[in-house]
Amino acid sequence: MKKLTEVASLLKHEKQTSGHYPEKLSTIIRNNPLHNKIDKDYWGREFFYERHPSGESFILISLGPDGNLNTPDDIAYEFSAD
Repeated sequence: MKKLTEVASLLKHEKQTSGHYPEKLSTIIRNNPLHNKIDKDYWGREFFYERHPSGESFILISLGPDGNLNTPDDIAYEFSAD
């Protein structure tokens, strides 16, 4: 959850600077070497990231140890501006 929170913080910063959440998670990496693996969870898998079409909210999910989406070991971070 710590890494999800860190990534969510970077996503929120992106929204503050650009006015919307990015379409792709890789946008927050830019050329910053400190962020080169920020889009991966502790199992080395890319986070599942989905931005709401309005650009005002998002969901960020670690697929957990099994690497499969929508299973009990998923760890999710959802943010809504509502």
